[in-house]
Amino acid sequence: MTKSEFDGQIGRLESQWRGGYGQERKALLWSAFQEVPVQDFIDAVSDCLASQRAAPLLEQLSSAVETAKTRRVSNHFTSGMGAAGFGDAIELAARSNKAADPDFVKCCMKLFADYSNKKLSYKQFLEGCDYLDGVARQLSPLKNRASTTSLVPARTRQSIYERDSND
Repeated sequence: MTKSEFDGQIGRLESQWRGGYGQERKALLWSAFQEVPVQDFIDAVSDCLASQRAAPLLEQLSSAVETAKTRRVSNHFTSGMGAAGFGDAIELAARSNKAADPDFVKCCMKLFADYSNKKLSYKQFLEGCDYLDGVARQLSPLKNRASTTSLVPARTRQSIYERDSND
């Protein structure tokens, strides 16, 4: 974000809360938020204008920026691919890689479907992706092994909800 973009957004806040942002406070906020993508900061300022009763300080702005970032990443992910696009990508990968384990592909599809249907939070979705990625890395040396059994451990075949309740 440029200084002029930052000043424009602080101007929006100042127009709502006159006298809430002195030069020293603006300098501190600039140093804290200069690396934030401009759209995230614009969204954070908009959220603060809509929800704060008093001029938001560093803590409130930081929280709003994190919320805006999470929303942007989530929207980018779901609107960029959508459930059908993600499923198509996994199925294409499975078809192009004859050693792909069908159970593993189903786990990936189920994870994304749960996230798309709001059964999982974004954090839970990322944890699930990390877990599946770890399983794939552990099993990649085994993918050339001839076997009719599933390479995916039973724990992976359970839904996240079942695992959490069994642990």
